[in-house]
Amino acid sequence: MRYLLSIIAAMVALCTTTSAQNIRLGEKIPDISVESVVGTDLKLIEQEYTCLVFMHSKCEPCYKAIPALHSAAAPLSDNLAVVLITHETKEVEETITKNFGSYFSTIAFDNNRHTYKAFGINFVPFGVIYNTKSRRIEWFGSVQQLTTAELNKICKTKNR
Repeated sequence: MRYLLSIIAAMVALCTTTSAQNIRLGEKIPDISVESVVGTDLKLIEQEYTCLVFMHSKCEPCYKAIPALHSAAAPLSDNLAVVLITHETKEVEETITKNFGSYFSTIAFDNNRHTYKAFGINFVPFGVIYNTKSRRIEWFGSVQQLTTAELNKICKTKNR
């Protein structure tokens, strides 16, 4: 019996899969397919940099991290667009706008989870900052790490 359990445990250990990030610094961003006012691929964004924030309206860490990000990013709004991406349906747009939106962010709906899968998103809030023109990744990680100083460094701007 012990031998059989050992074999089963070994099979389970060998059959599990691990998931890794699908993105790397300096590489082009994966395909984006969302419903938003700045296009399905977000190519209508005019700022030099775009910060994607993968989030969910019922995520407790999002309630702390996203308002802090808005405060940190506000001085850079001419240079940095903030896009909140959720895989929830459009019915929660009013809730998201009320709790997380601001005058310089866009809400995007990843209805088919294509963008979440393409970026390998397994937890929220998660952020990706990329150069809007070249579509190359400048930074990715937990949104809680982003301060105004860090955003200035990533977006290569001088302190204002």
